[in-house]
Order: sequence, then C-alpha cells, then structure tokens
Amino acid sequence: MNIIPEIESPLSENYIDFLKELKILLGGLGGNRTINIKNIIIEQNFGFNAILLCKLLSDENPDAVITYSVNMRDKNRIALFSDLITLNQLKLKNIIISEGLHPVKTVFHSAKPVYDIDVVALSSIIKKSRSINHLIENNSNNDLLDNNVANAEDAAYNIENFNLGVKIAASTPADMVKIKKLMTVGADNFIINSFTDNIGAIEYIKKEHKNVFIHINELEIGKTFNSLDEAYANALNLKADGLIIKIVSPKINILKKL
Repeated sequence: MNIIPEIESPLSENYIDFLKELKILLGGLGGNRTINIKNIIIEQNFGFNAILLCKLLSDENPDAVITYSVNMRDKNRIALFSDLITLNQLKLKNIIISEGLHPVKTVFHSAKPVYDIDVVALSSIIKKSRSINHLIENNSNNDLLDNNVANAEDAAYNIENFNLGVKIAASTPADMVKIKKLMTVGADNFIINSFTDNIGAIEYIKKEHKNVFIHINELEIGKTFNSLDEAYANALNLKADGLIIKIVSPKINILKKL
C-alpha cells in the first residue's frame, strides 16, 4: 500500500519557489518504498491554477500519475464544466471531485458559487456523457449558442475517458446510499474522507473491484494518530489501496520525517 501526497495550490507563495520545493520534496521521497513517487495529487485552492501545475508536472514526468483535485463548493456549474473541457484538451485524465458546505463567504468576499450540483450529478455527467455538447444545445437561453460561440459538434467539448475519483464520507446510512449511486454511475476510485468505523462501506467498494483510499490531513498526525506509522497501519488493516495525506506545504510536512 502506498502513501500518496496531496498538495494544495498555494494562495500567496511564489510560484517558482513552490515548484522548487515541490520537486525537492518529491525527489526526497523517491527513496521511500511506501510512497508512490509516481503519484501526486494537486488540489485547486484560491492560489494559482492547479490545472496548469498538473500539466507542467505531467510534461516533466511523463511516467507519473498527476491528479487534479477540486472541491465543488469553490466552483459554480459553468466553472466545473470549463475545468473538464480544459483537462480534456490538456490530456489530463485523472481527477478527484469532492463537495462541502456552501460557503457563506470565502477568501474572496465577492465570490459566491452557485452550488446547484453534487458529486453524484457531476460524476454522472463525467462518466455517462461522451460530451457536454447536449448541455449547451438543450439550453435555449444559452448566450454561447445564440452567438455561435459554441458548436454542438466541436470535439473540444468531449469529456470522455476520465479516471474519476470521488472524495466522500462513509459513516452514515446516507453516505452508503451515495456510495452505491456513485458505483452505479461508474466512479473509478473512492476516497474516504478520514477513517471510518463503517467497514461495510469499504468492503462493498472492494467487492465491486474499485479502488478505495483513506484521506487524512497531516495535522491529524500527533493528534488523532500518535504517528504516521499508526495511521498507515490503520489504513492497511482496512485493506485500503492507499493512504492519501494532505500536506500543508512542501517546505514543512510530515512525509519528510519518514
């Protein structure tokens, strides 16, 4: 079982400095067999564009699996579709989506996402629709279509063949219902947000031959868990396919202590 680092795109850190520290981090982890150096997750924050960072890392490391992660609470519907189109054009096919509470206000006080779509609905669009053309052409009030900006046959709108991961909870009956819906839709990977006592959810996912990962924040080490070894052992006992650790900064993080 591998440990996979997840890093947010920084809000204020210099891009060049961030990229330098990220490469140093990954280079240092290469000698540790428990960490899959060929896997890294970049999560979109309010900083610079995580898609472009994923593209850069992918170009420089063609054998690596670079995954773009986004929390839907930070995006409205059009922004989410725009991300899918951009990812497809850049041939970045590994994505993770998650959802959260609709923020009353964010770092940018003027930003208020139109939170009108959940992970099940977006997953259905990603996995069951070859293209989002029909979402445009079926909307009679769409200005893009009226002004001939969008062509229903344009291949740029294809969103097929994504390797889709969904970050979810797995502690209540309602969570289990959502997991089964996502399974029906065709989600490829399930990321359980923190550890759960509901072993049945993990067993169900594994029975359906899907990958399941445990996701924790590095700040939980020393609080929820006495050590990283303890967290790793817990994930191993659950027969997870990997332990994803969200690190706050590539400069100072728990993985450097391995």
